[in-house]
Amino acid sequence: MINLQMAKWVKYILITLAIVSLVSGAFVGASMLAPTWPLTITTPGHPESSSGPGQASNGALNPLKQVQGQGESPVVPLPDFPPVIAKVMPSVVAVTTEMVVSSRFGQYTQPAAGSGVIIDPNGYIATNNHVVEDARSIQVQLYDGRTFPATIVGTDALTDLAVLKIDATDLPYAPWGDSSQLRPGNWVIAIGNALGEGISASEGIVSRLDVSVTVEGNTLRGLVQTTAPINPGNSGGPLVNMAGEVTGITSVKIVALGFEGMGYAISSNSARPVIEGLIG
Repeated sequence: MINLQMAKWVKYILITLAIVSLVSGAFVGASMLAPTWPLTITTPGHPESSSGPGQASNGALNPLKQVQGQGESPVVPLPDFPPVIAKVMPSVVAVTTEMVVSSRFGQYTQPAAGSGVIIDPNGYIATNNHVVEDARSIQVQLYDGRTFPATIVGTDALTDLAVLKIDATDLPYAPWGDSSQLRPGNWVIAIGNALGEGISASEGIVSRLDVSVTVEGNTLRGLVQTTAPINPGNSGGPLVNMAGEVTGITSVKIVALGFEGMGYAISSNSARPVIEGLIG
């Protein structure tokens, strides 16, 4: 009789301990899952509290904000694009041509649009060979709206480069840069007459250097691959670094299903000697 009662008490005590254990475990588990501070992001210029750097309003460290001196890298701001674009854009021109097209019905002319960059104040303009090849007439529109007829000084089909000349002086021009200083990840800006709609700018980074691309049986070498959008009409325009220097002449873009952000420019160190040789 006594043994039976003791067994009942032991059973009651064990059940009670099990219930307490389960309740305590659930509380601990819930505490571990719940956040221990409010996750807040402070917008610059609109502080949410007077807490110190890297702290939430309750004084706890905020994991979403980096604090210098504790092993994290400082936040690097984006480059200041507007001054670079303002510096280079006046030297970029829109090139409009009338191309001679042959078909089984005969020959006819077709308008086409491209870009160029003034490289000398006396009216010398660098562009692509494919922009002016087989052109019956060439018109160049400056950034200020003036339009001039252009003549071809020289072309080089192997490098896809050409030089035009207009009868004008004291023109704004873009300086050459050293493309050997480019590194993957550097910011660059492509400026040109995209889609024939006027001079515009687009930013990107250097993706790859010293690239070779074959176009219609001709292999272009020493190219700079960039993520800066390059659209029809951009051909012949400059790819500039953040100092506003020409580090490439935009030339090729891969257009195919599944490809995106694969544009190429002829590096300045490849283009400059060819351009200077064409000028003579």
